Amino acid sequence: PLIEKRPETAIFFILVMVSMMLTALNLLLSVMVERASEANAASIKELSSKKDKAREVASERLFKMCEELDTDGSGKLTFDELQRGYDEHPDFARTLALMDIDERDLDIVFSMLDTDCSGDVDYKEFVE
Repeated sequence: PLIEKRPETAIFFILVMVSMMLTALNLLLSVMVERASEANAASIKELSSKKDKAREVASERLFKMCEELDTDGSGKLTFDELQRGYDEHPDFARTLALMDIDERDLDIVFSMLDTDCSGDVDYKEFVE
C-alpha cells in the first residue's frame, strides 16, 4: 500500500533489500574466509609437525652414524672422520643434506662447533 501511494519509496525499499542481501553475503563470505584460514593454519601446523618428526628421526640416525664414524671410539669426531664419513657413507651425506649441510659447509660447521679449537667435536653436540 505505501508504494502504491508513494511510488518513490520503492527505491528506498529496493536499496534496503539490496543492502540486506549484501550484508548477508558479506557475513557468509567472512565465515568462509575464517574457515579457510583455520584450515590453512591446521595444515601448516601439521606440516611443521611432520618436518619436526622427520628432523628428529634424521638426528637419531645421524647420532648412530656418528658413532660408526668415530673410528677411535673417543666419543668425538675429528674433521678427517667427518670428511671421510661424508665421502664414504651416502646415508651420512643424505642426512646432512636434510639439515641443509653439504660438503662445502662441513669445515664451517666443524669450526663453529669446535669452540675450543681442539680439533674434535663431541658428536652429541654435532647432532644437536
